[in-house]
Amino acid sequence: MTHVAVSGTGTQRHALTVSYLSDYVLMRTVACHKETSADDLRQIFGYYNNSYAYDPRSIKGRHHWTVLSCLAANPQAPSDILIAMLPIPGLEAAMSNPGLPRAALTQFLERQSRGDESSRLHAAACRHSTPEILERLASDPDPFGSVRMAVVRNPSTPSRTIEKMVRDSDFRIVEVARNRLIRELDAGDPTLAHRLAASHSTDYQLLIAAACHRNTTTEDLRLIFQQSSGHYGWVYDSLVNCLDEHPDAPRAALLSLHH
Repeated sequence: MTHVAVSGTGTQRHALTVSYLSDYVLMRTVACHKETSADDLRQIFGYYNNSYAYDPRSIKGRHHWTVLSCLAANPQAPSDILIAMLPIPGLEAAMSNPGLPRAALTQFLERQSRGDESSRLHAAACRHSTPEILERLASDPDPFGSVRMAVVRNPSTPSRTIEKMVRDSDFRIVEVARNRLIRELDAGDPTLAHRLAASHSTDYQLLIAAACHRNTTTEDLRLIFQQSSGHYGWVYDSLVNCLDEHPDAPRAALLSLHH
């Protein structure tokens, strides 16, 4: 039977779907096949979605989830099935499926971002969330910071949003945001050092990282030295050490800004 599911004709796979719909091993293979008809995929989805929703934590439910997972990744899956899969936990493959209309995905994530905490957390962690959604969730009022932490860890969150999160009230989020920006500096973001220098930030660790970056301009170094003027000695000492990365910078002029 598995051979038929893999190598058979569309008519043979349809016959399997009709006769062996409850055989999750066979249906998993049929659901993954790129030549399975849309009607057969809909029939498989209807059966396994209902079964999985009835008892998702059981062994049977987990087996049936594997069928849905294959279906979600099938590039021939009809868009109506993919849209219906969006609320099912763990089926992120549906979001990446080229058959899913982008507008439908954005609308779903927009609703999630305005829902309860669990829904907002899902939208915050989803790499398909738009910059606008992530920007809004970066200020989420969740008192435990779980939603904001998901935003700062989301690789799709823009740098400009991460820069704002350095001022978060939760020190854990600040630490993650700072480390991410430092990694982006190291990766060679050509504008980040300037934005940090011009931000009047009081995050001295971040300013020091920007000053130590070899591509930071002399003008941005001047801004950083001005902002740190009169503050903690360790900040000044660290900035002085950063000048070793900038042999052509006007060292004396920069040092004179400290008082």
